Amino acid sequence: MESKTKHFNQRTAQRGITHDMVAFVLEHGRITGDKYEINRDAAQSLLRKLQLARHQLMTGNKPLTASGITWLG
Repeated sequence: MESKTKHFNQRTAQRGITHDMVAFVLEHGRITGDKYEINRDAAQSLLRKLQLARHQLMTGNKPLTASGITWLG
């Protein structure tokens, strides 16, 4: 991420936004007009992909089964 201004640091601190949150949105979000954003659906989709990848790594790539549905990745 580029250098942050004093104004940026003040505003993010006021709003409780961490620099990790900003980096996450810059990496995974999309540009809409003049801002970067990530919506709940996109964040949940990314979380599901990460959970599946974690499961595959932890189980030696065995399929994940839940409620009769098998995810093969």
